[in-house]
Amino acid sequence: MNPKNIVLALGLGVFVAAVTAQAAQKPITLGLSKALSAGHRLIAIGTDGRSKTVAISGKKLSIVPPSSSVKLYVLDSDNVVSAQIVNKFCVAKGGYANCSKKNLVNTTFKAGSNLGTAKALNGALLTSLSGAKYKKFVVSSITATATNWVPSGIASHGLASHAGPKVKGGNRYGTRAATDDGDADGLVDALDSDDDGDGTLDNYDKSSSPGPVGASSLTIFSNLKLNIDDSINLHTTGLDSAKIDSVLRNAQTLAIQVAGPEGVTTELDCGHLGYCSAGGTGKTMEGNLDFPGTPGGALDPDSNGYGTIARGNTGDFQLKTGAGSTEIGAGDTLIERYADPVSGAAVEVPGMLNFVFNSNPAVKSFSINGGAEQVVNYAAMPILGSRDNCLSAAANGEVSVTLTGYRPQRPGSSSAGEAAFVDIGGSLITFDIPNPPVVPGHPGGGQGPGNCPQSSYSTSDANLSTNPNGLSDGKADQDADASNTYTFMVNVSGCLTNGQHGPISWNAGETLYLDLQFRSSRGDNAAQKFCVTRAAS
Repeated sequence: MNPKNIVLALGLGVFVAAVTAQAAQKPITLGLSKALSAGHRLIAIGTDGRSKTVAISGKKLSIVPPSSSVKLYVLDSDNVVSAQIVNKFCVAKGGYANCSKKNLVNTTFKAGSNLGTAKALNGALLTSLSGAKYKKFVVSSITATATNWVPSGIASHGLASHAGPKVKGGNRYGTRAATDDGDADGLVDALDSDDDGDGTLDNYDKSSSPGPVGASSLTIFSNLKLNIDDSINLHTTGLDSAKIDSVLRNAQTLAIQVAGPEGVTTELDCGHLGYCSAGGTGKTMEGNLDFPGTPGGALDPDSNGYGTIARGNTGDFQLKTGAGSTEIGAGDTLIERYADPVSGAAVEVPGMLNFVFNSNPAVKSFSINGGAEQVVNYAAMPILGSRDNCLSAAANGEVSVTLTGYRPQRPGSSSAGEAAFVDIGGSLITFDIPNPPVVPGHPGGGQGPGNCPQSSYSTSDANLSTNPNGLSDGKADQDADASNTYTFMVNVSGCLTNGQHGPISWNAGETLYLDLQFRSSRGDNAAQKFCVTRAAS
């Protein structure tokens, strides 16, 4: 499964990294048997979740680790993990000569290690420590599964493409930056999209958790919310790279958690990722400013090429990527930097983007208050449910909407025996009403009820069940099929009455805008937006 073709959303709480003063560690040094191409960086991730990165500019590397023991990875010019530094597994008394077990490698090294010259493999830099050096420099209790010395998670960047029918349509919405490696595949959970190795990518894996509250971490997720006349879905508009890229470049956004306490300056280091590095396509949601913008400008006052980020109205930093499907995807690694306000020590926190949607959910047909089914013709303009052709409801009384629709798709994995596109199962389905009803032609605004409460939903669909947050989709991923639909009803009036912000009236002649959302268990979000207008009295 190509990480760049896996295409991510969720509200974030405010993040504050716990920072404690630590003594400076001795550097880890390493030689390379062959120089790497320009743009590669070495990243060390410590036991407390901190990281440190340095550019790789030759055959000799030196890095001051953030902790007394770390795992070491290589980020390529696209800021994706391409290799891990490992040593042959060796615990026998005979020493290095007995290090012949190719399905296990040691992965964690102590501060002050001189690792000698590493041999470059496809996904690993293999060191040759033995004897006293092995015992002194390697944390031999921490190992990873490997094939011919290459950790199993590196080649796939933690994407469980080997799992066949278990493969799901989402992976992590964020990362916890720690050196735990739950599935012993060589990737720390902070950089692993399937951290328990069960073949189900983490965002759709109920057995995977985002880590303890307060742990040093950085979460990143994306949103793809489209009006019904702009939306794309294999079963309504067809899907191809041109459609997908056009939608992603115009509508995709990232929500990026801001590390560090309030009041500190946090910078975002994206390496060469074109959607958040100098001269790229990224723009801020608030203010629509180029990000990071011109050196010396408002977002890069120190001219180092890294943009400063701050918490906005949503509690995180919102970025419009302007990136197509080959320019953004699973495995993209971002690093945030700030100075601890007490000690002044430099702090790095890494995070990884894991999932971006390639399409959004789509309504096949509507029914208002149990009336006649209205099939949506996506080739007819204006499309039913769009701003110029809203659904119609009576001037008075309750309004309910019954809909049948199509699930969003992700690219399939040919190596797992999947079709070109797969309908994504296992989502949380919700109705969101972000704003109150408005009179057409007049400015809207204000606070709507938000996500409708559980009491608003009902369904006879065997694959759906209500839960406190909406509807759970029990259908698994399957090869895309137009007959793979879902059906449910939402009491829109009940949602307005029982919303979290108190009762909201919906009067004759007013229009209400609704978002049909599909989310992973971590909150990844794709939505189709449509409208309903009450008749004039």
